[in-house]
Amino acid sequence: MSRPYSMRTFAALITLTAAACTTQAPEIVPVVEPATLSEWGAHLAADARAMHQQIADNHPGSVDPLNPGFAAINDAALARALEHAPEAQTMAGWWWGLREYAAAFNDAHLEIFLKDQSLSFQQEWAGFLTAWRAGEFVVGVRDETAAETPPVGARLVSCDGVEAQAFAADRVGRFRGRWDMDAQKLTQAPWLFRDTGNPWVAKPQECLFEAGGQTQAYRINWYPLTLDELGHKLDAVRPPMRIDIYLKALGDGGYWIALPDFTGDPDATLYPKLSALMDEIAAKQADLRAAPYVVLDLRDNGGCSSRWSQIVADALWGEGWIAAHPVPASTSVDWRASPANLAALEPYVEQFRQAGDPVMINWIEQVVGGLRRAMEAGEPFWVDVSGEEPEASVEAGAPPESLSDGKVFVLTDAACFSACLDAVDLWKSAGAIQIGQVTGADTVYIENREADLASGFAGLSLSMKVYRGRSRGNNEPQVPEIFYPGDLGDDGAVEAWVSKLGSGD
Repeated sequence: MSRPYSMRTFAALITLTAAACTTQAPEIVPVVEPATLSEWGAHLAADARAMHQQIADNHPGSVDPLNPGFAAINDAALARALEHAPEAQTMAGWWWGLREYAAAFNDAHLEIFLKDQSLSFQQEWAGFLTAWRAGEFVVGVRDETAAETPPVGARLVSCDGVEAQAFAADRVGRFRGRWDMDAQKLTQAPWLFRDTGNPWVAKPQECLFEAGGQTQAYRINWYPLTLDELGHKLDAVRPPMRIDIYLKALGDGGYWIALPDFTGDPDATLYPKLSALMDEIAAKQADLRAAPYVVLDLRDNGGCSSRWSQIVADALWGEGWIAAHPVPASTSVDWRASPANLAALEPYVEQFRQAGDPVMINWIEQVVGGLRRAMEAGEPFWVDVSGEEPEASVEAGAPPESLSDGKVFVLTDAACFSACLDAVDLWKSAGAIQIGQVTGADTVYIENREADLASGFAGLSLSMKVYRGRSRGNNEPQVPEIFYPGDLGDDGAVEAWVSKLGSGD
């Protein structure tokens, strides 16, 4: 028997932490180096032990019978951090030791974040930053006044005798995780020649670059970099973050819907803007359905709540069509039953009651009640089977029709993650065409909350539940049907390109 609502109708994914919704954002925070440097090794050891305990006690992977190696990863990552601790003499040693711990799981939903924003690192760069293009690391921006820097577009061949891909995996990948994914290389490539004092990896001294068929060795020099300068350099190698949420009519009759955020927090700044956009979509529903094309722009969307994508889908294609073309449902969602997870969820009961959202109220009350029952029974999981899909109820010989007359394009980039990926799943099942860049990817562990670490300087973001039988695999990205060949940050060029796609040119 189906529940009153299904995982397709509301996959929830409210993603209870801001940290988990912004994992793709660059780290740019004030530069302050505290005086108690001798204590950072102790902080690393204490925080690593706290991470281990939180993950063991509360993360679904630690008791997941389908992932028997998870606990061993947790143990090995702790051992590695404790090996670093005696040598962690600086704040950077503490931070990058914790980052290496978190990266071991290859899960962007398992992350650490700074709680004390007065803590950060002295920024340096090599006079240039790299980008990931066409399967290679290339120089994306350089300081024309810096001595002996490779030209823009030069391809990295090796550093200190280590081939470029292996060099990048050691210098960046082991502190970021998921290094086999193009999306991770796209977002993290600037770190190859940027430094914040990480003592667990050596700065490159000499690197080979190839340009115009000629290979040349360059001595790597390091220069201070202010936060303003860093921001400008990063903008040159990857587009700046978008925060605009809007619907606009285009000159050729198409419509553009910008959705760079899917926050599920009613108190968040962008929540009212998303709500207003949903009202505008409903008001212009007939025009959107009759348009030659509609663009659902997910650039810079890091996920959070799946509710918004469901509303958009029903508005464009119609509820009957969406019901008849569902994303293959998970067989269940298993919640890790622990006191800390329950305590994180309970406040949302009152919060969603105050927001007056009956769907969210029903969902959170069901989850909280299920966790309580599982804990009382001594079960490691509460198994939510509300993802089972009812069979589409249609009259024989009269299947539902799509109410969208034109094409629907889903524009994605490497930042797409979590509920953003669920949106791509849903809209592509309805008939949308994915365009742009390959997305990020997430594991089957989802629904995050925050936990404090022992030092008080950092926190941990970790998942509380696991998908069973999800159609999109573990850490599997969504690949566009049509790739965009240029800079996705150039709005004018992207709109002109999509207009041609919409007209069939």
